[in-house]
Amino acid sequence: MYELKDDVFYEVLARYPEIRVDYCLLKNEGPYRGEETHRLALAYAFHKLKQEECGDLTYELGKAKARPIDPAALLALPEKPWRKSYIIKGSIRAEGLDITSDGGEVPYWNAFLEPPCGCHYGPEDFTSFNAVLFPGGPEKLIAYSWSTDWSDYFDDGHEWWGASCWSVYDPDLDRVAVISASATD
Repeated sequence: MYELKDDVFYEVLARYPEIRVDYCLLKNEGPYRGEETHRLALAYAFHKLKQEECGDLTYELGKAKARPIDPAALLALPEKPWRKSYIIKGSIRAEGLDITSDGGEVPYWNAFLEPPCGCHYGPEDFTSFNAVLFPGGPEKLIAYSWSTDWSDYFDDGHEWWGASCWSVYDPDLDRVAVISASATD
């Protein structure tokens, strides 16, 4: 597996400096092997984080638990408007919106649009950004949500905002995107 450093996605990502989500886009060198391919992608992404951003990062990939999820749900926005959302005991609360999450998992839309220090992005940014990341749409994607108890990368998010980690395989492009989020104020 290797990183697709020259992919147009990284040019688009550079236009969104307020994003507090980490992305790693990887090419699968061998045949797709389900969860094993996702776990290899996770290992690569966290090795990269350790090397490039968080030198003291620790992780025990063997403790990471994967759960298959619906890619359309991962990329969906809530129907009701939100702003200034926050987590209370594993739920996202915002202007009448109540989304139960597993163990403080932040929904992807929330991680993108509602980082602890705020941002100026709206639903159209989330949609167009993900159209570049997953150009074929969510129909064929294979996605996993990962537990967040296996790396100190997630510790800040566990304090308050929440933490999340996903891996998404696109069979049309034979690539895996690792998406992770963890932040505090």
